[in-house]
Amino acid sequence: MTEWLRKPAGTMQLREIQASALLELTLYRGLFAAARVGAGKTLIAGLAPTVFGAKRPLFVCPANMLRETKAHLAALRTHWRLPHLPVISYHKLSSKKHARFLWDYAPDLLIFDEAHKLKRVRSAACARITARFLHETPTCGCAILTGTPARDSFLDYAHLLQWAVRGHAPFPADPDVWESIAQLLDDEDQKAYGSPWLTSDYSILEPWIGGPITTKAQARERFAKALHLTPGVVISTEGYSGVGLEVNPIFLPSPDGMNDAWVNLRENWAMPDDWLLLDKALGVWSAARQFQDGFYYYHDPRPPTDWLDARREWGGFCRRILEDSDRYDTETRVRDACLRGDLPDHAWRRWETIQPSFTPVTKPMWLSTHALEAAEQWGRDGGIIWTPHTIVGQELSELTGWPYYGAEGLDRTGEHITRSKARTIIASEKANSDGRNLQIDCGPKGEGYHRNLLMQPPKAALDFEQRIGRTHRDGQKYDVTVDYFVGCLENWRAIQSAVEKAKMTESTLTQVLKLVQQGVEVRLPPEAWLASGPAFGLE
Repeated sequence: MTEWLRKPAGTMQLREIQASALLELTLYRGLFAAARVGAGKTLIAGLAPTVFGAKRPLFVCPANMLRETKAHLAALRTHWRLPHLPVISYHKLSSKKHARFLWDYAPDLLIFDEAHKLKRVRSAACARITARFLHETPTCGCAILTGTPARDSFLDYAHLLQWAVRGHAPFPADPDVWESIAQLLDDEDQKAYGSPWLTSDYSILEPWIGGPITTKAQARERFAKALHLTPGVVISTEGYSGVGLEVNPIFLPSPDGMNDAWVNLRENWAMPDDWLLLDKALGVWSAARQFQDGFYYYHDPRPPTDWLDARREWGGFCRRILEDSDRYDTETRVRDACLRGDLPDHAWRRWETIQPSFTPVTKPMWLSTHALEAAEQWGRDGGIIWTPHTIVGQELSELTGWPYYGAEGLDRTGEHITRSKARTIIASEKANSDGRNLQIDCGPKGEGYHRNLLMQPPKAALDFEQRIGRTHRDGQKYDVTVDYFVGCLENWRAIQSAVEKAKMTESTLTQVLKLVQQGVEVRLPPEAWLASGPAFGLE
């Protein structure tokens, strides 16, 4: 493959995963490549049109990676026979203004990088548009490239696999049965799909992966084997092990002055300004993560009284249902039950009627600077401080003078994160978790970064993989450390969840994620921390 695709003066060599992916696309006219973070997916994308023989290829990637992707493709042309390859963003593809773009451009090969962005075909406009176009254009090839196909569930990648291999996947092509398959392959407590009840009827899968099947472990093992034998599928089964990796918790106790706020959140699902949250799964979880960082969002101006009363009535109804029921776990499911007539709908109808009359505007309110001070202390030794909250990144930058790289990976001066030479930098998770190579050509002396602090540990193994993969990747010269703050119950649980999801991915895809990779030191927070006050729950 290298001799065929490399220019006479080129000196680069295809890696095994790259050559395998391109060969599968050549032979089977579709590709699902779950190649580990840092495996070189951009080169696969650049050479895909050549091996496919595409005349009108189209490369789709996240908007925050457009500039880097185009620059990377230009650099690769020095060594490889890369054709002209138009590159657009997922955002453009999903916008109403460009709803007919695929039909107007009429590509004969669609290439998706960081394809986990398309994980929800029923809720993501971009995924719906792509699914419709591929259904109507069966001659168009599809190449799916991602380092992390599964965030929570089989449902995250089922549609991507079907797009790529066109009916050769080891499960039915009918989306109506995918939720049942997810229940068979996912964790028992996984509720990413619609039904809260689990099935153990493996007859749906048996004709596709071999039967009889009696256990979840058996189903996962056979599914993984069938997946690897599927034409057009390439999956990394080894992790990057060029340098060491340690993942360590840092205890972040809340000051005593925040105890009342924590107790009110735990007991009443209420914020310090008496704003009532609608559920635990989203509302309380999100609020607790704000509290851990020392702030919360309040509403300015305050909503009208009748609007606020209706919302409180609906919020109180949701809380009573969610606390007393194993059947519902989010406000959305309570709402749907009201609409079906399974629950009384008076509170919902009142709230539904008045909700559009007012649009809340939120502003941050600081309760404590303890998290900022802890991050400042950590950052004195250099590295990357990762935060999901823009206000935290901005405030920490003001406090320390360290640059904060937010939207599109840019700081306030317009410098891109991959060009930063600062010893310590602050990074927006949303803007910089995908695609960035931060282990070379940046940082002091251009040697990159190898220390990381996650101010909020993500609860999905996919998100952990992406954060860690910015520095723990091919070319890294130094052992990598990833520290993470644990200052509340939600973040204590998040790391446990991420590890379990990494194990699920390993068993169903045989893809080894960093959290469960052999030789990686992952330290979990001790249970003793759970007795550290109301931030970690109420007895």
